[in-house]
Amino acid sequence: DTTVGDRWLLGGPLGGLHVDPDSGRDVLMIGSGTGIAPLRAQLMAMAQRRSNPKVHMFVGGHHPCDLYDLDTLSKLA
Repeated sequence: DTTVGDRWLLGGPLGGLHVDPDSGRDVLMIGSGTGIAPLRAQLMAMAQRRSNPKVHMFVGGHHPCDLYDLDTLSKLA
């Protein structure tokens, strides 16, 4: 559990990317630059299922061109 004011330390990706649709927990996705592509792929796969957890996705980059395929991500929202 986390509360307002907590600090998080984020690191590089480790292991595989899997979302359990039956976990009952929301999913938080954070990506930037080339890290957006695997998150997009996971969202596309999730869009094929009927039941999914709620997803909160944050993307960032140093420049607007770093934001990969925002049109598709917006349509999946």
